Amino acid sequence: MKDALRSELIVTAHWVADQLTRSAKRRVAKEPDPEHRIALRRLPIPEQPAEPGSLLPFVERTLAPYPGGAGHPAGFASPGTGSTGTRALAGLLRAALDDDHETLPDLAQGVVRSLAGLAGLQNTTGRLTASPTAAHLLCLATARDRQPDRDLVLYRSTEADPSIDEAARLAGIRRIRPVPVDRDRRLDPEALRLAIKRDQAVGLRPFCVVSTIGTPATGAIDPLPEITALCRAFKLWQHADGSLGGFGGLVPELAPLYRGIDEVDSLTVDPHRALGGPPGCAAALSATTLPTLGSAGERALELWATLRLHGRIGAAELVAERQDLGHQLRDLIANHPGLVLHSVGPLPIACFGFPDEQGDPSTRSAFHEAVACRIRQRGRSRLSTVDLDGHTVLRACIGSRETTKRELDLLLDEVLAAGRELETAIKLLPSNR
Repeated sequence: MKDALRSELIVTAHWVADQLTRSAKRRVAKEPDPEHRIALRRLPIPEQPAEPGSLLPFVERTLAPYPGGAGHPAGFASPGTGSTGTRALAGLLRAALDDDHETLPDLAQGVVRSLAGLAGLQNTTGRLTASPTAAHLLCLATARDRQPDRDLVLYRSTEADPSIDEAARLAGIRRIRPVPVDRDRRLDPEALRLAIKRDQAVGLRPFCVVSTIGTPATGAIDPLPEITALCRAFKLWQHADGSLGGFGGLVPELAPLYRGIDEVDSLTVDPHRALGGPPGCAAALSATTLPTLGSAGERALELWATLRLHGRIGAAELVAERQDLGHQLRDLIANHPGLVLHSVGPLPIACFGFPDEQGDPSTRSAFHEAVACRIRQRGRSRLSTVDLDGHTVLRACIGSRETTKRELDLLLDEVLAAGRELETAIKLLPSNR
């Protein structure tokens, strides 16, 4: 059995190496047919023990043919950077260590301190968690426990990630106030002040404001100093969601927007999205001791390997490279006569679409959804859609470090080709003849 396992480990290591070195050549994304999804959901446990050598064929046959696009140079749907060789090596090495290895919790705390330093926080500790939602939960529960448990109110912008509300409800917080945003889609401090005053006037207890450092739709960064000043004036806890843009302060271009980040009471970061760390490993950071929620220490070695690979300089270069590509993408869109750039935020995200020549926003929204679907089916590139002011537009964000100008051109070629195909199909409908 041991010899068979050793042989299978070698074969599997070669297969993993092949997959990692051909990422740019493989299909960006492929959706399985419904029957395949149903078969996986109903997959039975075999009656007899399976041989180690049967696992790789199972992965090759049922999982590997259906990538989602994260980490591919032409994948623009999500900011995740995909798997890396360093993470694969660290994962293999982690498998050789005991489940309750004595030093992994210490390594996890060292990783947390390193993440806090990259984010611009001083004298901060925290916890590794399985997701940003879990990290938010730890921070919001800590804020809640510092207040009398009655009529508590949490504030966040209308552009905040849905995980904030999910974590708040898990923490038992029922009153969540969406605060309007300004023209740059940042939380409006004056609207926040008025909302706090209104709630105080009716006997409610404002206790926490969530700032967003990189909104999921456009990458907007809330004005931290102004929000901090309000939190101090009203004695509120300030939590910041840095899941998308928590490390942007590493580059001079973005640093002014991060002024005051070291004054927040807690911060969530997601090194998977920002730095190519392992999925399922976010961090809750705070100078206040946070409670424990399970353990993500088993991912500490993979995360440390990623940070070690980059170093502080490499992490800053990665953020800067994405920023540059984001500028290039927005310039390509803005200068194309057949496309419209809808929103420009500080992070490398572009929200855009086709011009609405017929004056029917609902039709154009459906058209954008169909364009994204057609691109996904073609499998050469991938982007997502997002709701902006009640209208659906296309959204592309820079994720992979392997993305170049060539992939940006490919993305726009795919968008325009899908648009032409759909326009032709619409003209051929009987109602349009």
